[in-house]
Amino acid sequence: MLGVSRRQVLEARDFTYAVAISRPPAAFAWSHLGARQYLLTVSELDPAPRKLGESGINPIEFDVEGLAFSPDGERIATASREGTIRLYSRRAELLRSLSLDEPLVSIAFSPDGKTLAAGGAKGTLTLLDAATLSWLGDSRAHRDEIRALAFADTGRLFSGGWDKSIAQFGVKRSSQVIRNARARLIKEKGLSLIPFELDRKPLKLALDARSPVNAVTGKFAMALGIDPAGLTDSTQALTANGPALVRIAKGRQLALKALRAEIAVAICDACVPQGADGVLGQDFLTRFEIAFDQTLGEAVVTLRPEQPDPAATEVATLEQQARFELAQFVNDLSIDRAGNRLGVALGATKAERNVEVYQREKKGIVEPLSPDNLVAVIDASNGAFLERHQIHHGVVSTVGISPDGRALASGGWDKRLYVFSEGGEQPLYEDEFGWSVRRVRFSPDGRYLAVGSWTPQHASNTESDPAAVVYDVRYGADAQVTSP
Repeated sequence: MLGVSRRQVLEARDFTYAVAISRPPAAFAWSHLGARQYLLTVSELDPAPRKLGESGINPIEFDVEGLAFSPDGERIATASREGTIRLYSRRAELLRSLSLDEPLVSIAFSPDGKTLAAGGAKGTLTLLDAATLSWLGDSRAHRDEIRALAFADTGRLFSGGWDKSIAQFGVKRSSQVIRNARARLIKEKGLSLIPFELDRKPLKLALDARSPVNAVTGKFAMALGIDPAGLTDSTQALTANGPALVRIAKGRQLALKALRAEIAVAICDACVPQGADGVLGQDFLTRFEIAFDQTLGEAVVTLRPEQPDPAATEVATLEQQARFELAQFVNDLSIDRAGNRLGVALGATKAERNVEVYQREKKGIVEPLSPDNLVAVIDASNGAFLERHQIHHGVVSTVGISPDGRALASGGWDKRLYVFSEGGEQPLYEDEFGWSVRRVRFSPDGRYLAVGSWTPQHASNTESDPAAVVYDVRYGADAQVTSP
């Protein structure tokens, strides 16, 4: 028997997008839309709810849908449509961040806590070192948004996407010599810019084969903590106003994913076109070739053949082990601890807001049941459907499966939360929210269920309907269901 009861409402003002609960001592984290920015808030649950910390994430233009606790419960990772991964402490203190070259919508820690997987809005699955956020590898895992990522305790990684497929990967880390890397081109103000990192800070670089030196703007140099007045080396650079004497900062570390090089950069605003943070000149181009893949909109940077091999670096590779093609869009998925059962939210349409959705909600029109809007349990070994629940009116946006695979929770844009016991055709528990349910997740020990929802907001910023809620979950013969 399964027992469920509402324990605590932790947010009732802001739209909540993602939720997660850590291992004991349990903490509840949620991303929500504040007045000026997205926020990460963390509250401990045991022995009683108590706020641990809160931090701004990014501007309100960029949804934060990816959120995960590390296995030890000490770190929290967020993934944003801004294209940035941020790593926080348990008290919501920012530890480090990394910008990738596409919007991000999902994130997951490996069972050993050493690797982060991030899912992109254009189908790229990126692997990062969870301690340093250094790039380890990537792959075009899907042809559309990667809506969810989940690791089983076996180390297998599952991804679900809007290309109507679920993929299973093995992840292998090794040491390799890297001589080339690819990056998505950034088109701004008529420029084609390549996203690099200089001393671990992201920047957008243009190419200028006419320039004998590499250069960055004074603003970017300041962000790196470089004081041009303190530099002793200088060189002559050709600018639009003629030759100029510029200061040189030597020994800077340039990186494109796992491809790395030591370079010198001139501090020269007049050398850099408007819209770029810097330029790569002949100093770089004598060592590296840069080709443009116009079909994919990417730049391929390769160490020239005559250049010696760099030192080996740690990378991670993805080996696809299975792919299940489905008839519906995969809006969300989660997996039990053993890696046997997938909980999947399937939709006739993608779980994305549009004018049609808002107009229907404004008019109070309830969508009819559809055979393609499903809550399902799928066998992770072969893709076979083990359970189907056609219960939500409209989009099924999220699903969570308990660690033991015995309970399934789902949420939808019909404002409903449903909890099913293994094999049960009808929900054992249900709750109603003020607006669409965005995320449901069980805690690693199965004791708690976290739910995030949008809530009708008040102009006075007073409390509204529940938007981040934690439920107690109990198992066994004496477990009781308590009505909300």
